[in-house]
Amino acid sequence: LPACVSYRVDADGERIFQANRGACNSLGYSQEELIGKGVFDFDPVMTPERLQHLMESSIRNNRVVFESCHRAKDGRIFPVEVDVTPFLFDGRHLAMALTRDITERKRHEDALLRLNRTLLTLSAGNEALVRAGSETELLERMCNILVSIGGHRLVWIDLTERPNGRELHPAASATADRAAHFGNHRVPSGDSLARAMESGEPVLIANIDSDALSAECRGAVVSAGGRCGAVLPLIANQGLIGTLSIFAETPEAFDKVELDLLKELADDLAFGIQAQRTHAEQQQSVARLQKTMEATIQALANTLELRDPYTAGHQRRVAALARAIALRIGLNAERAEVIYLAGMIHDIGKINVPSEVLTRPGKLTALEYSLVQTHVDAGYGLLQPIDFPWPLAEIVYQHHERLDGSGYPRGIRGDEIMLEARILAVADVVEATSAHRPYRPGLGLDTAMAEIESGKDQLFDPSVVDGCIALFREDGFRFE
Repeated sequence: LPACVSYRVDADGERIFQANRGACNSLGYSQEELIGKGVFDFDPVMTPERLQHLMESSIRNNRVVFESCHRAKDGRIFPVEVDVTPFLFDGRHLAMALTRDITERKRHEDALLRLNRTLLTLSAGNEALVRAGSETELLERMCNILVSIGGHRLVWIDLTERPNGRELHPAASATADRAAHFGNHRVPSGDSLARAMESGEPVLIANIDSDALSAECRGAVVSAGGRCGAVLPLIANQGLIGTLSIFAETPEAFDKVELDLLKELADDLAFGIQAQRTHAEQQQSVARLQKTMEATIQALANTLELRDPYTAGHQRRVAALARAIALRIGLNAERAEVIYLAGMIHDIGKINVPSEVLTRPGKLTALEYSLVQTHVDAGYGLLQPIDFPWPLAEIVYQHHERLDGSGYPRGIRGDEIMLEARILAVADVVEATSAHRPYRPGLGLDTAMAEIESGKDQLFDPSVVDGCIALFREDGFRFE
């Protein structure tokens, strides 16, 4: 039976003069006790200003519907929807109010809002898993998401020293109240944490006062507005790797549906942590492999220079110039480094050329020159079987090709030639022309610049030539 009361509006304000059984049951008063009471006697949130506004609205529109709260005789406060209709009777201003207890409706609305918020949190958390560039960034973003989107008061993540370890250390945290002090004492020693770590299942902390939290930790939670919480274990393939602790203002924040979603988020987070660690290990392995490869390349370069003292330093100088040209024309650092490594061994095939030909002080005969040209094929043959993570063999194979097809060994032309090889070709010509050779003295940089400029468009890539000239004339590049 809906609660129904009738008010008499006079100089004393609004006073109940009739009340049905529904109103008596709802508020816990008898009819005799309700008669004569005013709105302020059982509506704790009503103010004179709001009441005046509602009265005017009801008279103007012949009806007004609003939400408020009622306080029962036993002190219980519950949400209500009030439907007021004013009328005149025998020249007197009266009003009839139908009141409905909307506790269940509010509970469902709040549950839906919390569920939507948790789903948004889960979505944002999954995005963080994809976008985070490191484990630290992932942990910090996840904590902030749970606070800013999830609406929780306090979140922290603790990690174990090793899989299935029992000693935790702080990894990340966030709080809705930035003024709340939350230092390094955030790892709790409560029963809930121990049960979560032991069982591998989420554990609720219905009341932080009943959990064996340390005094410092409890103080931090209270200062941040937390009254209850949940501890969710982070379990990866190797086992337990940490815990996710979340604190909110009310126990309703952790009903079964939301707790299941938070558990899904915790599982995703554990997967993300493991993925970040695997990626970091792979990056370290790649770095170690690259360092080993670079050392191998340096050893190959040193071997050739020991055999051919006249060209000692040639490969190193060509490599440095080629890298500088690559950066000057806009290539990224990674690609420029590959060109540098190719430059360091671009003449490795000369190890297959007789030393008396390489070190001969006079001009080479046609036969001897043809022997020198075989160093490109020999270099490719030496490098191609090695599983480098870069196309070094092909760059070395093409560095004597020319745009018009007049180069060797295959006579390819234009864009058939890798840009890396086109850069290496210009650097090789500049160093070889300017530096001393057994059969002639060095011709100097001006001659070298004139040679590549004269071959621009026909023999050499014009953008590479322009970049090389700019390096020397504008940037002050010099061979070491």
